[in-house]
Amino acid sequence: MPNEFRPLIIAFCCNWCSYAGADLAGTSRLNYPSNVKIIKVPCSCRVDPIFVLRAFGKGADGVIICGCHPGDCHYSTGNYHTRRRFALLFSLLEFMGIEAGRMRLEWISAAEAQKFAQVMNEFTETILALGPNTRIVDIRNMPSAEGANPTGRPFSRPYVYPPINPENAPKIAEIEAQMKRRAVELLESGEADRIVAWKKSDFEMLPEPASFHSVESVENMVYNRFCSANLSKYLMDSPWLGDRKFEGKTAVFLKPCDSHSFDRMLKEHVIDRDKKIIIGIGCGGNVHVDEMEEVGLFEKCQVCRKIEHAVFDEVIGGDLFERVAQDDNERFDWVENIEELSSEEKFLYWQKQLSKCIRCNACRNTCPVCNCKKCVFSSTKFDMAAKVNTTDFEGQMFHAVRAFHVAERCTDCGECSRVCPQGIPLHLLNRKFIKEIKEKGDEIWTPPISP
Repeated sequence: MPNEFRPLIIAFCCNWCSYAGADLAGTSRLNYPSNVKIIKVPCSCRVDPIFVLRAFGKGADGVIICGCHPGDCHYSTGNYHTRRRFALLFSLLEFMGIEAGRMRLEWISAAEAQKFAQVMNEFTETILALGPNTRIVDIRNMPSAEGANPTGRPFSRPYVYPPINPENAPKIAEIEAQMKRRAVELLESGEADRIVAWKKSDFEMLPEPASFHSVESVENMVYNRFCSANLSKYLMDSPWLGDRKFEGKTAVFLKPCDSHSFDRMLKEHVIDRDKKIIIGIGCGGNVHVDEMEEVGLFEKCQVCRKIEHAVFDEVIGGDLFERVAQDDNERFDWVENIEELSSEEKFLYWQKQLSKCIRCNACRNTCPVCNCKKCVFSSTKFDMAAKVNTTDFEGQMFHAVRAFHVAERCTDCGECSRVCPQGIPLHLLNRKFIKEIKEKGDEIWTPPISP
């Protein structure tokens, strides 16, 4: 039949085992579909998630990664990295409405020609049943369907704004006064060359991150319930500052949640701890003004578990607020609601959300753990569009790849969603990874014990 569907399947095969198994299958004249296109890689761990997403974006109907059996990797632990990597990637793509059956990971040795042929035949049958890949090819150019998120279930348990506690106002004012006094002391004594905090802007609800270099400038410092910006990103010595390193010492005021991001950056060696003075400040939760001009706590503050500072040299006002850590499972409510949707409903939901992206890079620039010296999305080698309103595949899957790159490193600070001018709930992609790692950590992180 001329219109018969012939799926295009991309198979990434490890040079040492799976590719040799495919070669043996050929010399043994074992039958498997000719529409399986094999790409040889040095090791299965060399398969970057971008390769898989690009394969789908270029028209593949299914992608399979084949590597050595655990314990037999030519590079000792390469396939363990593969297992962890794609357990998370496949889970994320399924979360975004991409059928799980389009992706597969298999261990095939050089002697398992029969298994190679069998796996390829089975995978082809699965893709035939699923039909052509129509979701992940061009998620941005597809018409935005009316009735996206038709069940309303992702919002069936909405976060209700708790009442703002009027008793917090004098406590916050007291902390602000102490912050200013301490900043003046540090600058006058020469202990710090600059202070990183928030300054007044034209609107009370939009205080701006700023650095203060003189005693006179401290008068513009402000701390109020709208100071939600995570200041840890502003402490990077490079590369976002054009490879210019801070001279002297920098003092910074960090809320408890911000200090966890700072701690993560310390572990990744993008901050010189000896040149930083960390002053923890008490926090009663940050508020925002929504489109209905109502003031309420950020969702991240309603489910916050970081009530203690992870890193500090001193603390101001840490005992002024009585806060109880929230149940960790509560922050996954929104994720679980999306998981309950059908594959089609998930896809419609994320299609509607991601189609709003204008690639302003605000999420990338504010994220404390997006600190690579050269971002893959700034590269021209893989046709990546750095900062444009693009319709190509790289632009469409920007958020999936970015979320994957910060997996296990994200501190759930929520900055990506807060700064998004389009209101895309980007933190849900990161939170999905956090949930998966929490639930399947031992399964995907611990290497199997050899018999």
